[in-house]
Amino acid sequence: MFKGLCSLIVFFLATSSVQTGFWRFAQDGDQISITSFQQKVVDQDVVSFEGNVEVFIGNRMHITADLVRFQKKKRILYATKYGDGSVKIEDKDFIILTDSLSLDFVKKVGSADNVRIHVEEVFVSAKKAERLGSFEWQLSEMMFTACDARLPHWSLKAKKAMLQGGYLVRVSDVVFKVGQLPVFYI
Repeated sequence: MFKGLCSLIVFFLATSSVQTGFWRFAQDGDQISITSFQQKVVDQDVVSFEGNVEVFIGNRMHITADLVRFQKKKRILYATKYGDGSVKIEDKDFIILTDSLSLDFVKKVGSADNVRIHVEEVFVSAKKAERLGSFEWQLSEMMFTACDARLPHWSLKAKKAMLQGGYLVRVSDVVFKVGQLPVFYI
């Protein structure tokens, strides 16, 4: 039995194509660590990570994705998903799910598509989110609610919204809805 078990383990290891790797990059005192099943050096500046990718930015942020590309010289990270999955960004204060993400660590800007954010008891979604500065975000087709149901009990929807320091400071074309029913427009 032991011989059969050993043969099975050797067969599994020999036929398994899973590779794991660990890459580190430093940026402004923050360590950027990336692990994945497969890594590929696309050219001397771009490294591609695929399969169960995890990105740790210092001790403050954790990103999981299916595919990540990192431009070493420009310090730009691109993360995407496959199929129905999501790129997940976790911080001590929030969780963000998105279809794709780009972060420029030098300019301190970024963008994400089809964003869903959960902060404390609040849920925010947007078709597009752009980080314009350290604490400034612009959201397109934003929805704000305290309900995580597919059809929220109530919601505020806006064509555009500007967030600064976690506060909504400007919104345009706002509709307050109860269920699917629009109650008022601002």
